[in-house]
Amino acid sequence: MRRLLIVLALVACTPAATAPTPTSSAALGLPTTGVVTVSPSPAPTSTPSPKPTPSPSPQASASLNDVHNEGQKIFVSLDTPLAWFFGEGSSSPGTNTANYRLNGASLAGSALHCTKIVSTTNSGCAALVIVPSIRLVNGTTYELALLGDPIGAFRVDGLVEATPHVVSASATQYDLTVTFDRPMLHAGDCGATTWSMSAPGTIEFVHGTGGFPAPPGAYTSTSDGYRDYLTSFVSEAVVSADCRTVTFGSGWGSVTGTIELIVAAVEDVDGNRVEPATISLTITDTVAPKLMFADVELQTAQKKVIRVAFSEAMRDSDVRDAAHYRLNNNALPASTVLECEIASCTWVRLTFAPSAFTYGAMNTLRVSDVRDLSGKTLDPSPATSAAFPVY
Repeated sequence: MRRLLIVLALVACTPAATAPTPTSSAALGLPTTGVVTVSPSPAPTSTPSPKPTPSPSPQASASLNDVHNEGQKIFVSLDTPLAWFFGEGSSSPGTNTANYRLNGASLAGSALHCTKIVSTTNSGCAALVIVPSIRLVNGTTYELALLGDPIGAFRVDGLVEATPHVVSASATQYDLTVTFDRPMLHAGDCGATTWSMSAPGTIEFVHGTGGFPAPPGAYTSTSDGYRDYLTSFVSEAVVSADCRTVTFGSGWGSVTGTIELIVAAVEDVDGNRVEPATISLTITDTVAPKLMFADVELQTAQKKVIRVAFSEAMRDSDVRDAAHYRLNNNALPASTVLECEIASCTWVRLTFAPSAFTYGAMNTLRVSDVRDLSGKTLDPSPATSAAFPVY
């Protein structure tokens, strides 16, 4: 009994046990692989702010350039003027039609005209007119670009479908006038003179681009001589105020007599092609031919070529006869080759052996008794060229 009381007293005096302080696995030297420790989240100290609404992405602003069509012409007003200059070695990109695209297609071969130069010092162009080589179609939206940079877009509506016709045509040795029954597509301005005569479809389209003679345009002939006159010697086109009539002019005379003029591939302002027409014209010879010049066309170690130019179409049998020429007051060498450079024989080519000339010396060519197509003799006859050197 006494022993039991001592044990009970000892138990009563022992302090209560406490829970052990947690110890990390690392502190305990236990492996940590696969052990995930989750830290308790701190109590919030304030109400979270709402997320801000994101700003919209920047949008490209609409083009400030005005681009629209009037019939088959594209008119462009530019908010920022284009550099606009021409030079022997280079020119500004905006002056080259090959740099423009219409819905991705090249506008090479189009007619291009700056209608508003804003500074002669900086050569800035603020307005363009383009007659595109691509014909516009009703209901189509087009985007015009320069070197990949968009200029502006426009939609085509209102083009009228109708067939234009030739009303009349007349000619002299030095000009040709053709009239249509409605306003025709034009590269130059109505009521003005233009030298843009190679834009397909336009009323001025008298010749293509290329060598000499150039390929025919919308006006040609069954007469090779008159065809060459149109493509090689026409130097200007005058468009009437209503754009129904064009007059082609030249300082060189055409063939004479009765010829057939063929008109095709001219378009009206809406892009409708003219009904092809063949018209008989009688061209009267009014003046005697003249010697315009004789000069070196080509010289190599093998040959020397002299071009002889007359003021109008000539009889080939006369101008290809060596008896009508004298070089430096001497008869032409027997080896000389004489040929018409074009069908009208307005220009004649004389090919000599190099031995016919003295190196660096001045030379003259005398021509006599050659006649034009109506039989008029050279005036004056004989005629002597200005002196020219051959090397």
